[in-house]
Amino acid sequence: MTEDHGKKLMVGKSVFTTEQILRTLQRTPPHHVYQRPAKGGGTWQYVTGVYIKKCLNYTFGWMWSSTVLDIREKHGQVCATIRLTIHKPDGSELLHKDDIGKKDIIMRKGTTEPLDYGNDEKAAVTDGLKRCAAQFGFASDIYGKNEFKEISVEELTESKEIPKDEHDNDPATSAQIQTMKSLKIPIPPNLVQSRAKELIAAHLEGGKK
Repeated sequence: MTEDHGKKLMVGKSVFTTEQILRTLQRTPPHHVYQRPAKGGGTWQYVTGVYIKKCLNYTFGWMWSSTVLDIREKHGQVCATIRLTIHKPDGSELLHKDDIGKKDIIMRKGTTEPLDYGNDEKAAVTDGLKRCAAQFGFASDIYGKNEFKEISVEELTESKEIPKDEHDNDPATSAQIQTMKSLKIPIPPNLVQSRAKELIAAHLEGGKK
C-alpha cells in the first residue's frame, strides 16, 4: 500500500483503506492537544474523549463500539479494562484492541470519602478508550510520548541520581539514540550511555544539562 507520491505506508496488507490509515496515523492537530500537571513535575499532553470519538466516527463511519470488560478500585485509583471494536458493514467484528484506563479517586477535603466516584469511573473508562484508539494510531504521537515520560519520571522520583552500571562509558545504544531523536534532543558526537541517560532525564524533567 502506497501514498500517491509512491512512499510505502506499511509493509503488509491492511484491512483498512489508505485514507483510513492516513487518518489514524496523522499528527494530532495542535488545537486539540491540552496539558495538565504531571506526577513528578512537568506536564502531560492529552486529547479529549470527544476528539477521539469524532476521529473514530469520521474514520470508520460510526462502525465501532466500546465495551467495559472490567472496572475496579485499587490503590486509590479506578482501573477500567476497555475493548474498542471496529465492525464490518454487516455489524460483525473486524478487529479489536484492549487497554486499561485509570483515574485517581478524588476525595472530599479532609476525608476518605470520594467527591464524585461516578465521575472518576467515567474518566477511567474514557482514558481506556483513548488508549485503545492510540493502538490504532489515533493521537499515538501524544500518548506514546507520555508513556515513555511516565516511566522515566516515576523512576527519577525515587532517586534523583542516575544509576551507574558497567556499560556507562560504552557508546550510546540504538534505543537511546532513537529516544533522543523522537524527543528532538540534539545528539552530541561520541555520546556514551551515561551521558545519554542524563540528557534524556534532563529533557523529561524540563531542565537542560
